[in-house]
Amino acid sequence: LPNLTHFYIRTPDSASRAGGDVDPGRFAAIVSLLRSIDGKVIVFANATKTVAALDENLRALGDKDPRFAKVAAMSAKGKSIGRGGRAGGGGGARVTNAERKRIVDEFRGADTDILISTDVLARGVDVEGVKAVIMYDLPYIRSGHRQGDPDYTVFQHRSGRTARGSKLGACISLLSSPDEARRFLWPASRAPPAKGSLPQESFMWN
Repeated sequence: LPNLTHFYIRTPDSASRAGGDVDPGRFAAIVSLLRSIDGKVIVFANATKTVAALDENLRALGDKDPRFAKVAAMSAKGKSIGRGGRAGGGGGARVTNAERKRIVDEFRGADTDILISTDVLARGVDVEGVKAVIMYDLPYIRSGHRQGDPDYTVFQHRSGRTARGSKLGACISLLSSPDEARRFLWPASRAPPAKGSLPQESFMWN
């Protein structure tokens, strides 16, 4: 998309990260990014547990920071967390399609500014005015002979939730290491950068 700008930011993973728990370094980056973006943002994560943890931690900031006063979350297909963990009983409880529609409608309106989701929102959802998409996790193929390879189709669908029509948008992807950057950004069909040529602390590409 000509009106979509991609940014890639390295955030070193913490040794304390376990399973779907929120990594402190990545969470700090998410908070900083969300504070710098004025408008609606979708944050994508791969695991339902991660979505729930991000939702809980971001909402905890809402008492002191109005930027995080309107956070909602939707996890795996057929499950939802909702605003403030209230939808369908919270914590990923199964909900109806009407409940899921309500959460998206609240994001379209004025009730929600930040929506955290798995790939259930990666395609088929058109929300006007989404300023940015943030990928807490990059998408990887989860099964089959290509399991573990970058999933560029899902990446494209996630990115397409912003920059709709003629609107400008940004897609910001968090990377854990230069090795992940080489693997995701330079597939086998393209020449990779020389080893050691990527900054070791932080980087951004446009």
